[in-house]
Formats: sequence, C-alpha cells, structure tokens
Amino acid sequence: MSLHNPDTDKLEVTAVSARAAPEASKKETPKTAGQKLFPLSAGELGPPSSPDYVIKGLINRGDFTIIYGKAGCGKSLFTADVAFRVSQRSERIYGRRVRGGPVLYVCLEGQRGFRLRIKALEDEHGTAKELYLIEQPFSLSEAGSEAFVTELIEHAKKLGVVMIVIDTWAQATAGGDENGSEAGGRALASINRLRTETNAVVVCIDHTGWSEDAQKRPRGWSGKWAASDTALRLDGDIKKGDVVVVPERLKDGTDFESLVFGSEKVELGVDEDGDPIESFRAIERSESELAKIASRRDRKGGSLTAKEAGDLDVIVSSLAKLGQDYDASGYGVVNAVTRDALYSAFREAQRVADNASLQRDKGRDTERKSGAEREAMRRRLMTLKDKEKIDFDRAWVWSTINIGAPSGV
Repeated sequence: MSLHNPDTDKLEVTAVSARAAPEASKKETPKTAGQKLFPLSAGELGPPSSPDYVIKGLINRGDFTIIYGKAGCGKSLFTADVAFRVSQRSERIYGRRVRGGPVLYVCLEGQRGFRLRIKALEDEHGTAKELYLIEQPFSLSEAGSEAFVTELIEHAKKLGVVMIVIDTWAQATAGGDENGSEAGGRALASINRLRTETNAVVVCIDHTGWSEDAQKRPRGWSGKWAASDTALRLDGDIKKGDVVVVPERLKDGTDFESLVFGSEKVELGVDEDGDPIESFRAIERSESELAKIASRRDRKGGSLTAKEAGDLDVIVSSLAKLGQDYDASGYGVVNAVTRDALYSAFREAQRVADNASLQRDKGRDTERKSGAEREAMRRRLMTLKDKEKIDFDRAWVWSTINIGAPSGV
C-alpha cells in the first residue's frame, strides 16, 4: 500500500479497506458575476433547524474541533474509534445520533500504531471501507503549504468526506513557533480552508502542557482555542482505567454531558519471530454500564473507617512508588503492585494485623507468623474490594477508584 509517490511529491490517499470512492454531491449556488457578498433579510432565514451534524449535539459539519489532553490519556485511541465508526455510518456513538460518511485521517505521527489500532477496531466492528489514510508528512503552517492544502481539499471533495482528522496539531505545525501567532495563524487559515471548502468537520488532536493549570487548555497559541467550535478535553490515564471526555467548548452544540471510554487489549497475530502482535481499542461505556457502575458504587462504595482509610493510603502510596503496568482480567491494563511488595509495605507501616492478632502471634515461628499476617492482609484487602476501592488476584493489587466495574459485571 503506497502512500507517497517520490517522483511526483504528491499526497496519495489509501483506503483502509479498498473500495471505489463515491463522488461528492455537488451543490451549485447561483451567483451574479463578480458578486461576492449576499445579504439576507431576517425573513429569508427560514424556520429554525438542527445543524448539519456528524455527532448530534457535539460535532457539526464545517466545524473546527479540538480533541486534547495530557500524555497517556488516549487521545489517538478515542479519535481513531470515533473516526472509524463515523466512517462505518454507525447509528449512534456514545449514545448520540450519527450522520456518518467517509473520513480522511491525516496521520502525521505514530503511523504504525494507528494501523494496529485500526486492525483492533476491525476485529470488533468489521471493516471500515470509507476510512482513508494519508501518512505523508507535511505542514499546515509553513510558507508554501497552500499547495498541500489545495491537494488535500481535492482528495476530500472527491471522496465526499464528512470528517478530516489531523493527528496531531504539533506535527502539522512542526518547524514553527507553537506559541506564536504567525505559524498558528497560517495553520488556522489552512484549517479554515479545509472546513469551508469541503464542509467537513476538521478534527485536530492536540497536547496540553505539563503543569496542572496547563492541562486545562491545549498547548501553545491561544488563537486556535478561540477559533474552535468544539473542544473535548480527555481527563484520565488510559493505562489505569476509564477516561472521561469533557466537552469544554461547544459554540453551537447543546450536549455538555461527558463521555466515558476504556480500553481493551487485542491480539492481532504473531510476528516473524513468533511473538504476539498486540494493540488496544477504545471501549465505549454505555449508559446502562455507567448506571450499573454508579449503582454499585452507591451501594458498596460507602465511607471508610479510619483503619480502612489508612490501609488504602498504604496501597495508593505503594502504587505510586512501585506500580507496574498489568493486564488485569476484565479491566485491561492497570497500574498494579505485587501482593508481596504490598505485604512488605504493610509490615513497614505496621498494618499487617490488629493489636489482638499481634499478641496472639507472639512466640510463633516466623513462617507461621508470616502466614497469619498475610491472611490478615487478605481480609483487609477484601474489605476494600467490597467497598469498590481496589481489586486483586493471586499476585497483584490495583485501585478501582475512577475505573468502574470489570467487564462482564
């Protein structure tokens, strides 16, 4: 699958699943020769109507949308899932109505990972015959970028796309000052051309800064935020649990309710060495699943006693210091600590048993005492599990705060 022709230096588009692309419908607007401005009276506006949406109440045709968040929040995972299902013309995405159609995904970084994510999505949803990919690097902000933008518009019109994804803003403006208005202004002008000349929504994936305050807005030039129609902030760490998608800005949208997604590891086969090829796909949390999680937390996630809170503090501290990625059954990849390491932390904090148990254990040999202490710790872990604060298996312990119920529960 060739995406770049070095002889012509042209953008080349490849369908993720090959099929003849439909011609975009052409709408002719009558114009008087030389006339560029067309005043309308209030009476000519007609009755109110819903915007020409892609995802109702959230993303509209012809808009500029930013999807942003800190490193590790699953921006590309979430956006690939949305683009994939829009291209499949799914009836609903995250409970919202969809008017889907072809999608053009401009992948300027992490191309191999993107291809694997698409394969993982196909494993769940079937093929995406109208998802098209461009991998050739180019800039939206450098002088002379107009030729690339013009060619991109031509491809978008020919394919009849409803969505164009730019992954990421940083790569699309590489070489320029991301905090300056000159490079940012040129990139924004390119995006405005894309959306106005194709009537597709242009979705840009963007990063945030590292400080707590900087994570509230996309990194760099503030003009892109002011120009955006929709801004979706992803809050969370996809390796540790579910991520919340918060609509921070909806110029013409009305649905400010947050979305929630998790992740699932998918095995895609083996490589030439016989090692597994793996990727992840986003898992939409449905309203019924979210209600079930909320119900479980309301029922079992009550307040902790002082002793239970102290136990949880030790676990949280151990996860921060010693946590490792672990593929927990039903949860996906979480930050977990081994039970042996946690046992040592409990002993150091003198929390392995209550005072009465310690008195009974005096005089026991080391092996018997260790067994009693581990059983006491297991009972205390079970109490926190029953209150939906943690979960564990034979070897690992992880927090379930902000994760929710495991799949199948």
